[in-house]
Amino acid sequence: MTSDNDMNEMDQIEAYLAGRLAPAERQQVEEKIQSDSGFSKKVESMRQVTQLLRRADIQQRTQVTLQNLYRQRRQRSRRLTYWYGSGLTTLAACLAFAFYLAFTDVHLPVIEDDLLIVRGREMEERALTSEQSAYGSLLAGQQALKQGNYLKATNYLEKTLRFTDLRPYYREAAQWYLVLAYLYSDQPRRAEGYYQQLQTTDQPQYVVNSIDRWKVYVQIQRQKLL
Repeated sequence: MTSDNDMNEMDQIEAYLAGRLAPAERQQVEEKIQSDSGFSKKVESMRQVTQLLRRADIQQRTQVTLQNLYRQRRQRSRRLTYWYGSGLTTLAACLAFAFYLAFTDVHLPVIEDDLLIVRGREMEERALTSEQSAYGSLLAGQQALKQGNYLKATNYLEKTLRFTDLRPYYREAAQWYLVLAYLYSDQPRRAEGYYQQLQTTDQPQYVVNSIDRWKVYVQIQRQKLL
């Protein structure tokens, strides 16, 4: 549960980034940034989220709405109070949701346990060996990703994609895991390349839910801003 102190601190950070603090208060915040590494990380995280919102034009459109309501205050003062509060609540919700997308883990579906990873082959001894190799590379890449060994993960997953006759389900799964491997190893451009390929896939077989897709997109954009 979020404490009152945490809420006050987040309000202070938001006011600091928006330039609404008095000089003395601003100096106090800047001194705390220098002396408190945890507080400094919170400020930087909020700064990144704010930049993302500005890029998406969410904040600007919310401010325009509030300004229009403010100009009508004499005629509808009570209604203004309600809508102004609602607008601020909406902005706070947008900030919270953007923070959630930008800094929480992405969860991909579990890969089906199916040795028939390569399509269009009869189960001959040679074909079976090829399928075992492709499936083994995919699982090894997935395991390396879980262990935080991103270089090893990308090597195994790229190897998986070199099997030209992979079934679409497994090709897409390997691509999604590659997106995460490159994202977590601070290579957003490479992650974005595979992400864009997946976004143009007609009738995807390896289905990732919309929230996790948005997480990937936002986290790629956040890394590109750094």
